Amino acid sequence: NQLYNDTNQVIFVDSKYDFSTRHGMHNFSLKIDQLNKKTEDTTSFEVNLPNQEYSSFIEILDVQISTNELFVMTRSNSKDGTEILQEYTINLKKEKLIDDNSILTTEQSTDQQDIYITSLTDTNPTQARTHFTFQIDKTIHTDENSQTVSRDLYVYNYKTKKLDRLALPSDLTKQLLQEDGSSFNIAYDQTSLYVSAIKDENGKKIVAMVTYDFEKQKITKDHKIQVNSEMFDHN
Repeated sequence: NQLYNDTNQVIFVDSKYDFSTRHGMHNFSLKIDQLNKKTEDTTSFEVNLPNQEYSSFIEILDVQISTNELFVMTRSNSKDGTEILQEYTINLKKEKLIDDNSILTTEQSTDQQDIYITSLTDTNPTQARTHFTFQIDKTIHTDENSQTVSRDLYVYNYKTKKLDRLALPSDLTKQLLQEDGSSFNIAYDQTSLYVSAIKDENGKKIVAMVTYDFEKQKITKDHKIQVNSEMFDHN
């Protein structure tokens, strides 16, 4: 999500770069467009991103603001095959980059494996919040097939700069590895992360649900509900 929206302002952030056949994408920067809702004044400026000589692309995953500081979460693909989750902090009054925080670097992707970062579904993506959640998938490739062998969920706190890996119940963790994704759902809002999965137990359809509270930094709800199997019969 590249858009931030509150009662006072709207901010849109986009990535820019130069391109050449020799170097590909390079000279990355962020373009910030800001609208003051009260005065209807607009401002626009760019900040250059440091240490990007080894990046092949940059994707903006999230935009948040605290007072006059803008936080921009990005995913970049390094030329060595790793993915990097990076947080940039920009002073809106001075229109300059004031911090560059590398949060996480994945293992290398190769011909035998792919490892990639994906942001999770925000139930209200333009509303202000203090957390960013994402998953890291690891897929192994063989001559016969490809299989996702791990799917880890993470929560990052913009205020404390703390990164936590969520420890989910083992049966729910297995359910998250279903290839088609049709049997589980992950979403979050300002207070919590919600994970639900549909599975069969003794011939009955069960929905397992877990709620992770950001403030308490732990799972606060973990329960199962039996549902009518006809709800899932599409014939």
